[in-house]
Amino acid sequence: MAGRDSIERELEDLEEAALEGAVELLEEPLRAVERFEVNAWADLRAFTLWGERALIAGRVTLGIIAAVLLAHWLGLEMPVWAAISVLRVFQNDKNATLQRGLERIAGTVAGGVIAYAIMLDGKNAPLVYLATGLACALAVYAQAVSRYSYAFILMGFTVPLMTYHTMVSDEPVLRTILMRGAEVCLGVAIATAVDILTSKRQAAKKPPKPLFGPVDPAFIGHALTVGIAV
Repeated sequence: MAGRDSIERELEDLEEAALEGAVELLEEPLRAVERFEVNAWADLRAFTLWGERALIAGRVTLGIIAAVLLAHWLGLEMPVWAAISVLRVFQNDKNATLQRGLERIAGTVAGGVIAYAIMLDGKNAPLVYLATGLACALAVYAQAVSRYSYAFILMGFTVPLMTYHTMVSDEPVLRTILMRGAEVCLGVAIATAVDILTSKRQAAKKPPKPLFGPVDPAFIGHALTVGIAV
């Protein structure tokens, strides 16, 4: 009888320990759910058709619709890139939008030129993969230390987009590059026009960052890792 009572007590202790462990495991996820619920309700309460955020969203939406319609009218192949350019460039600040738009165009053009140079030798897969990886590694490092980081991000994105597309497509690389450039320029032009015509905000000018920061050996390794992955 005593042995049976001992076994029952051990089972009860095990059940209690298991329950405590389960509570500890669930505590953090439950807190996360609670935070999400609070934030979601706060967002819903803040929702309005006439607040500042709603007006900004409306202007961006107007720009996206205009970009898509114009891209279709001009016969561009992928109007989505014009729409994405509006979304990514619009800053609700005239100067910031203009600067970001110029960086997006510069990065796209630079990436297109590099991609065209890589593909001059034809679909030489080893050369294409090596050169594309090196270009992406350079872009990743430069965006971390340069004043014009967004331009280098676009350069690093455009190079593999163009070279890898050309590797699996019969379409001439130059046509692909020119088409994407036109789509990006259209989106940037519309975002800039909408912001200039409708924006009242203009942030105070901040001191410019250095053109290039100091050499960072650790980030060079990170950039090379990205290049190898690409």
